Amino acid sequence: MNPRFSIVTSFFGDDPSYVYGLYECVKSQRVDWEWIITDDFSDNLETDKAILDISKKDKRVRRIIQKCKREFYQNPSLYASGEFIFHIDSDDLFHPSYLEHCQTWFDRLPDVSIILSGSRWISKNGQLQTYYIHTPFEKQKMININFLGRVWRSKFKIDWTNIFKDQNEMIRMNDKYIVNYISTKGDVLCLPRCYIQYEIGKISNSTKERTFDEKLLINKVDKEFNNWFDVNKSDYNFCTYFSNGDTPDFEVACYPFHNLDWNDKREKIGVFGFSNQIVDRKRLLQLFYDKDIIFDPDESKLSKIEIFIINGMDKKIYDIPNKKINILTSDEDTRIKYFDLLEKKGRVFSWFLYNNFCWIKTIN
Repeated sequence: MNPRFSIVTSFFGDDPSYVYGLYECVKSQRVDWEWIITDDFSDNLETDKAILDISKKDKRVRRIIQKCKREFYQNPSLYASGEFIFHIDSDDLFHPSYLEHCQTWFDRLPDVSIILSGSRWISKNGQLQTYYIHTPFEKQKMININFLGRVWRSKFKIDWTNIFKDQNEMIRMNDKYIVNYISTKGDVLCLPRCYIQYEIGKISNSTKERTFDEKLLINKVDKEFNNWFDVNKSDYNFCTYFSNGDTPDFEVACYPFHNLDWNDKREKIGVFGFSNQIVDRKRLLQLFYDKDIIFDPDESKLSKIEIFIINGMDKKIYDIPNKKINILTSDEDTRIKYFDLLEKKGRVFSWFLYNNFCWIKTIN
């Protein structure tokens, strides 16, 4: 019997720690899966040794010896047998619940052909650099988004023969090719939660320095794809399930940055100061069905809450408890007040700006 998910990864000269690290993410998934992996003819023999070691220990891991270089890279679905294909790069990690959540949304929304997710980008030492969320409504006729977390229905077979004059010229195959290709088959659902962690700075086939001739070839292939996509793209194929009207729902988009625990605990979350619209709250409860969310909890419930999410300055919790706190504000005076308050209480916190809003997150 075929698995529901085929996870596909191509390694190229990666330190074996990347192989074992990604395997920890794979085996933590609570869905029926296979992991199809290959070493893309790299010079680092230890990479393939790690792949072989894992495949011998876990029968769900299929080590493939490619017929030619970049075979996986150009078509991740080639050896997949699952109902859904998850293409994950060697420099990414993914949340333990990601495929379980994708399975839920694929089953709930049959018109969705591919699912993407938000991501957090870190440096090699683990320091957070930025968060990346999808903003599909900025350019409705062009898919101008980040392409991490790509999971699609395997019934949509990838076929480049009518797009590229010579597939061997695809020395740098952008992830956008896959996402945009599948987007012509149905809706694209962007989950506004950071399920993917991407390591910035790792040298890969997409980031390596190219010669002048290689750059010309890459531009030629890119132009071929864009010409095909301009003819075949849908005018409007984004699933609007988590959005209001024709713009992103800011609360839905920002809220997930700070309550997705990679230890996969079912935490109780208290939410203060966000929208009172019932439809918005229902949407959040559906999106975060794996969490216990309490809106504007009264004092009797405060002791049970593990994470506080605050929009603006809320008098109820001005005396901030010694628990995880995430604060959103667009007001500079409010931001300074929280900074002072947290510092007086000896709390360590980080913060970043997004779309003129400031997020403050306590660390301890």
